[in-house]
Amino acid sequence: MGVASVLMVSGCSVHVDAGSAGAVKAEQALAKIDGVRSVSGLGTNNLPFAGTVTAFVVTDDDLSNRELQTVTDAVGRWAVQHTGASVSYSARIDADGFGFFVGRHASESKDVLGVVDDLRASGHWLGGSVSAPDASGRGSSSIQLDVERPSDLVRGWDTVQRVAATSGWKDVSLSADAWNTPEKSTLTRHNPDYSIANADSRAEDVNGDPSAEVAAYRAVSAAHAVTSASVQSGRIHVHLADGADIADATALITRAAPDTAAVVDGGIITTDDSGDAGQKADPAEYGEANRLAHTIDRPGVSAIVVKPAWVTVTADGTDNALSAAATLVAASPAAPVQTLEVGSSKAALEDRAEAGLLLSGSSTRFRDSVTWVGSSRGSCPLGCPCSTRTPPSRSR
Repeated sequence: MGVASVLMVSGCSVHVDAGSAGAVKAEQALAKIDGVRSVSGLGTNNLPFAGTVTAFVVTDDDLSNRELQTVTDAVGRWAVQHTGASVSYSARIDADGFGFFVGRHASESKDVLGVVDDLRASGHWLGGSVSAPDASGRGSSSIQLDVERPSDLVRGWDTVQRVAATSGWKDVSLSADAWNTPEKSTLTRHNPDYSIANADSRAEDVNGDPSAEVAAYRAVSAAHAVTSASVQSGRIHVHLADGADIADATALITRAAPDTAAVVDGGIITTDDSGDAGQKADPAEYGEANRLAHTIDRPGVSAIVVKPAWVTVTADGTDNALSAAATLVAASPAAPVQTLEVGSSKAALEDRAEAGLLLSGSSTRFRDSVTWVGSSRGSCPLGCPCSTRTPPSRSR
């Protein structure tokens, strides 16, 4: 009986690592389709003899609309025909930088291809990503455009809006993104330096109209050098090359979008504005952190990151770190700032062993750390009585 079982298994095509084997199978088969440049299969072995496979297909450049339709249909047909009880196949196509998942039937890919064709024909873009509603018209849909140059960000946003209006889709998530130095590969193109989106910053999964914010961004970028920006309905965050332009840029935003929460920073000072929609800090909450940051915006300090309750400083070497730390203490930090952090290098802030000096803690502990480290070096940056005690080189 045991011998018979072995013979039955060895005589069939079932593979114990079905997902991995299916990925190789997809790569070999789909690469033979005319118009396909490369295929990368990602297989998951969910259970013995069962798995899932996603095939990432890159087409030849500049295919015609009809040729792209033919390739998409062929890839989708193969995925459907080879999906069975043991392995499930899906595919994502990248055409001229535009990525989209292939529908189970040709009709399901038609709407997506219409949007992709429109984007490919509307200008020279890096690419993007398109997702359609399901066959019933429900489900999320999105159009995301990667812009080649930051100066084309608003033009890209205008294009995304136009394409969405002609798609027939309802409540589409839209965004146009740009990078100071864009990655060539769509797989490594993350975290844009510039973004305009119709997401509402005040509520999760809600789309809005960022027209006023876009107008504000136009005004600021026309008057000043902007090095990064996030523009959404209800909120705009711009970083300026020169911190001296902050006041004027803030005034421009207030005139164009008076009801918008405006976060403006510049130079070596950057605001950490991360957070989920509806949970971002009010711009006024950064006031004390910004006050402290401006006291050490000087040579010898390479970067300052502020949160409402936190100030993080990257200095150039130990002496500059101690000087900046002493200045922060002398500035008498107040609420809501709870933590001060100064590193003598980026590596020190990342807390790698023997990477340099790191001072971190609440206002009281931070002052003590500065005193201890200064006295151990034979100096007292705070004017305190020097101690002969040698503390650790790093204190939290």
